[in-house]
This record gives sequence, C-alpha cells and structure tokens, in this order.
Amino acid sequence: MKKLIWLIDISLDGFMSGLNGELDWLGVDVDDEFWNDVNDLLGTVDTALFGRLTYQNFEQYWPNVTEKPGSPKHEVNFSRWIDETPKYVASSTLSQPKWKNSTVLKSEVANQVSKLKAGTGKGILIFGSCHLALQLLDANLMDEMQLRIHPTVLGEGRSAFHAGLKSHRLKLIQSRQFQTGVIRLRYQL
Repeated sequence: MKKLIWLIDISLDGFMSGLNGELDWLGVDVDDEFWNDVNDLLGTVDTALFGRLTYQNFEQYWPNVTEKPGSPKHEVNFSRWIDETPKYVASSTLSQPKWKNSTVLKSEVANQVSKLKAGTGKGILIFGSCHLALQLLDANLMDEMQLRIHPTVLGEGRSAFHAGLKSHRLKLIQSRQFQTGVIRLRYQL
C-alpha cells in the first residue's frame, strides 16, 4: 500500500498564505539545504496530489522553469520531476487539465485516493492543498504530515487548519531545524 504524505509550508502563526494567496514570504527560506530535504522526500514518492488552486498555481509556474534563462538548478530539477510525475487534482470545476500526466478526480475523491493508495509503487505526496488534505485526514487516509514552519509571522492570511476538523492524535517521528530557521516536523498518523 502506498503511503499518503501531506507536505505543507506554514508561517509561525499558522497561515499557509496571505489573505489573497500570497506566497512571497516562502522564498526567503529556500536554500540548498531546503532543496536537498525536498529531494530526499521526492525520492520516496512517485505520485503528486493537489487541490485545484494549488494545482493551478503549480501549473502556471513549474512547466516553464526549464525555459527561463538563469533558473536555479534546484528549480530546474524539480520542474523536470513534477512535469514527468503522474499528477492528480481534486476538482469539481476543472475539466481538461493542460499539464501533461494530469488526471482530474471529480467526485468521491476519498474513494479514488483510497484506490490510488492501494496501488503499487512509491508514496503519494500532497503539496499544500489544505482543503483536500484535511478532507483526507478526516477520512483516515493520511499516513504522514510534514509541516515546515517558517520563521515568519503573517498576522493574517489563510489558515492551514479550520474549525470543524476532527480531532487527530499525531506521533512526532522526526524534527529538523534548517539554518534559515525553518523547522520541519514529521508526524505519523
């Protein structure tokens, strides 16, 4: 059975983005150490899972990185990885994704993700996509959460967690502090 892993970047005060989806605060803490950690995680997965908004943000940025002169090596490598990786996006409104290797999960998303987990291969990685991830968490499909807490206080924004979420007990299996001040917490469910 494939492991379902949720990777999310949050501010110290628990926001995943600014009020209008701003993520400019994230780039400050991204260095070689950060990317090496990402690459270690990517070596354990072979499938990407997204909510619609995160998918569309990735779709706008990542396929074009290899064409931009001066793109950092780590970004080029990630761009190639994500472009070739099978991608699933949960959406009731998206019909024809333009990004290659993309499949839309329109209904019964938890059931479809359960089927993906039952497949063979490496794990499934959810990038951000809080609404989807919390839905799968409440459906008891999540195996691991990786929270990267950035040394930034946004003051306001979109909360990573919301009222109405079921109670879940997590087991800390690893923590890591990066030189930039980012702390990654790995939890098993």
